[in-house]
Amino acid sequence: MSTSSKDNSNCLIVFFSKHGQNFYVGNVKVGNTGRMANMIQKYLNCDIFEIVPEIPYPFTTSDTDKRARQEKNNNTKPAIKNKLEKNLNQYDTIFLGYPVWNADLPMIIYTFIEEYGQQLENKKIIPFCTHEGIDQNKPFKIIKDILTIKNCNVLRGFGLYGKYVDNSETKIINWLKELNY
Repeated sequence: MSTSSKDNSNCLIVFFSKHGQNFYVGNVKVGNTGRMANMIQKYLNCDIFEIVPEIPYPFTTSDTDKRARQEKNNNTKPAIKNKLEKNLNQYDTIFLGYPVWNADLPMIIYTFIEEYGQQLENKKIIPFCTHEGIDQNKPFKIIKDILTIKNCNVLRGFGLYGKYVDNSETKIINWLKELNY
């Protein structure tokens, strides 16, 4: 993979990805969104942060789906186990990645936005996601609606079918180049 010719030290990739069983790809050590985030990081050569839930999601997709629905229905925002080592104020651009669950963001992304909301103000936010055919535009709109209130400049998001992430490096690079990275 080639790397960007720009200095991307002001960029940070923040992502949540489900490890274990993933739709259509089987059992993985690095979830679909994580593999996508790693491709972006390799190209940009910038900092990266994985959001890790305090209570891990179940191994199977069916059990994860059940928990995700319960979290959504109860507006439960799961705790994040790890914390950013650096303050977000040192970054101008945040790439925010997540899987689409039930046509929405995973609730842990809402947790992240709440916990780091003040530091996200006035940033350029670039969402990216993996999905399996469920509407990816609704979560992009949710992020734009939430973060526009914080004076964020939310750019056009990019989504991939999770099952195609490993064969999508060129698509990812082309998207980044369209964004001038």
